Amino acid sequence: MLQRVLYFLPASRADCPARLHHLLDTTLATARAHPDPYVRRWAGTADLDAV
Repeated sequence: MLQRVLYFLPASRADCPARLHHLLDTTLATARAHPDPYVRRWAGTADLDAV
């Protein structure tokens, strides 16, 4: 279920309202630390703002 939800989240700050930036940051940080390698991989590829 978690993987399905991740696909619908915006991957860039430009794609979401400024008031939700902290939620995007929290979601990506949580996904990066997740025990499931699939979720960590998603976080690495979905974070379009990381360079």
